[in-house]
Amino acid sequence: MANQHPRLNFTTVELAHNIQVQTSQPPSCHAALRAGFAGYTDNPRWTPQKRRAWKQGKHWRSELSANRMEVKDGLLITPEMLEQAPALQSPDAAASPGTKVNLLGNLLNWSRKKPAMN
Repeated sequence: MANQHPRLNFTTVELAHNIQVQTSQPPSCHAALRAGFAGYTDNPRWTPQKRRAWKQGKHWRSELSANRMEVKDGLLITPEMLEQAPALQSPDAAASPGTKVNLLGNLLNWSRKKPAMN
């Protein structure tokens, strides 16, 4: 599930079905990152590091739904990735509106459980 990128210090994590992200978060925080992205509440027993990962996942979900981030070939392009690998930026960054709506619909229907509404 998590593969180390050969040239960058990022690990690939599957956030949702067909949505992956490359992050520098440690593997112990990947579940919290996915929980935040899926819309679940935080766990009061989490360490501060896991809570930050949960908040990061929640932030990415809100940025994606506001169309300030994009998914390119199943990979969520984050500002952290663009800083370290500017080659990922492309002039044709605008995707068709139908693709974004379909992607958001798949994202919201990904989990079998109903996410908490915060």
